[in-house]
Amino acid sequence: MLGGGWKSANALAVSGVLGVLMACSSGGPGSEATGVARQSESAGAPPRPVLTAPPPGGRPPRPLATPSLAYNGGQVISQVKVYEVTWGSPVVAWTGALPGLYGTITNSPYMDWLGQYSTPTTGGTGQTIVRGSFGGAYTITPSNTSTALSQTDIGVELQNQITAGNLPKPEVDAQNYVTSLYMFDFPNGYTITLNWGSKPGTSCKDFCGFHFDAVITVSVGGQNVNYDVPYGVMPYCAGGCDMGDTHSHEMIEAITDPSTNASGWLDPNTGNEVADECETLPPTPFMGYDVSEGWSNANGACIAEWPICKALPATPSCRLCTAADDKSNPLGCYGSTPVCATSSSDPKAGTCVACVDDTTCTGKCDTSTDTCAACTGNSDCTSPRAVCSSGACVQCTAGDVSACTGSTPYCDAVTNKCVGCAVDTDCPAATPICDPGTKTCRACAGNSDCKTGVCATGTSDPLKGQCVQCQASTDCAAPAICDTKNDTCVGCTDGTMCSNPAPVCGSNQQCRGCQATSECPKGQTCATSGSLAGSCVGCASSASCSGVTPVCDGNAGACMGCTGDNASGTTYACPDPAHPACQPASASASLAGSCTQCSASNDKACNGHGCDTTTGTCKSGSGGGGGGCSIASGAAGSSGLPTGGAVGAIVAAALALAGRRRRARV
Repeated sequence: MLGGGWKSANALAVSGVLGVLMACSSGGPGSEATGVARQSESAGAPPRPVLTAPPPGGRPPRPLATPSLAYNGGQVISQVKVYEVTWGSPVVAWTGALPGLYGTITNSPYMDWLGQYSTPTTGGTGQTIVRGSFGGAYTITPSNTSTALSQTDIGVELQNQITAGNLPKPEVDAQNYVTSLYMFDFPNGYTITLNWGSKPGTSCKDFCGFHFDAVITVSVGGQNVNYDVPYGVMPYCAGGCDMGDTHSHEMIEAITDPSTNASGWLDPNTGNEVADECETLPPTPFMGYDVSEGWSNANGACIAEWPICKALPATPSCRLCTAADDKSNPLGCYGSTPVCATSSSDPKAGTCVACVDDTTCTGKCDTSTDTCAACTGNSDCTSPRAVCSSGACVQCTAGDVSACTGSTPYCDAVTNKCVGCAVDTDCPAATPICDPGTKTCRACAGNSDCKTGVCATGTSDPLKGQCVQCQASTDCAAPAICDTKNDTCVGCTDGTMCSNPAPVCGSNQQCRGCQATSECPKGQTCATSGSLAGSCVGCASSASCSGVTPVCDGNAGACMGCTGDNASGTTYACPDPAHPACQPASASASLAGSCTQCSASNDKACNGHGCDTTTGTCKSGSGGGGGGCSIASGAAGSSGLPTGGAVGAIVAAALALAGRRRRARV
């Protein structure tokens, strides 16, 4: 038997079926036959989270048409004990959350409003529905290994598992009706058919879940006793059916209409059960879970718990509020009356009001009426909203930041709250970004955070999180480079990065001109005047030049080969009169361009003795220095000629040679 709506998107008429939660419907509740299970949510809908945070403000009960459930003489579950039963492999996505769900909602206000569906003693079973409990979670190894099952197969397996002692025996209430409810969850890959009435259904195609019952035989005091035992069936539909909605839906329908033999509470016009009447509504956040609402005859609306009384005195169909109903409870106080009056001296105690102090008012709270009023001056406002601005109490305004101190020294002109920063310039270098959401200073996360420069992101960078000039030389405008020691753009870090006319890296990391030769590379000279002043050059004068580049080009600061003899007037004439001859390009490689004593075209220095063009020097016997031999010094010998020094030695040798020649002729 099914008790209370299949979970579906199409209202599928299944004659005689109670409690199916349908997955694909095509008609409305009015199209269903009496006793037919039908309901709510689409198997193809996006999955909802198991746990949900309640939305702010909540909402009131939502009335539908004008249904009403009628009692049909059957049993109910008076004090339910729910057992979570996993069929084979665990359904990981669901089973981990189900003990929390069942443990929470069976002993909560979610059960209290079901008390209106207790059964009368006269003409009924005389049961009273109260809060229940969670009996535990079990994983069974079914004797039926098929993955294609019917509701009858599941009932048979329930009998086998109870007989084998793998599941607890059913418990009963004072009227001897079963209070145990076995909720089966199936792994992926199982197909379950509901063969009940004129329209059978298939899991995940036609329904998300259903509840049924089976006659189970148990041994009690040595005697076999038959019990009508309810159970729920929840196939795994790959996230297409909401966990909390489906399980709570089948649970409250099994509680109010558990048996196929004698119906409990149904809509006489449609056959709908308690949760079927609310199938068009989304799940309701309740104590951290999504749950299905059910129809309350007393309220003429779908509810998940008794609504809070709007006025006093309270009635059986509403409850007084408590402090737990303030603001965050979606079924509690909300909207224009977001707090519960709890003071025993308050004439509105137990009802939702606009305010009990200034905290829920934009201005001030009139505690005599629990209503909000506009402030007229700062004296109407209390800390931390101690400034009155246009009838509202705020922390600060642009003109009054007296309340903003310590870590929140600025006033946000939009929210009128004290904040850590309003703009980036309010923040220190270590945390240079004013986060627009939190209005607190934080480190930069990327270049887009920095209005100038780039964000230092290197893990070993001591400036990480700060906006800096550069992280690489590509961040600097050429020819500047990035000094990664301090993330700044500089001209140089050493002299190798500099060149003429500013070849020296100065103390300010900018290239400058040289001031002394000691600042130039080895072999170069610092030019201190002329167009090259401050440059490190190869020469400053021809005195610095030699070899095949004996002439200094003053404009280029470089030693050049000669292009003409001394005093010839050519651009690069030999500068030294002692070496007046410019070796032509046709000379040997070791001489071409050099200035020598003589050349083939200039042997004047040789006094007619000829020039050795291979060396650029005068041949032996030739004079040097422009005219014949000249004996300038030396002591006189027996010949009467000077004999000292090199010239004297040459003369002495010549005289001795002449004497030998004379003797030879005698």
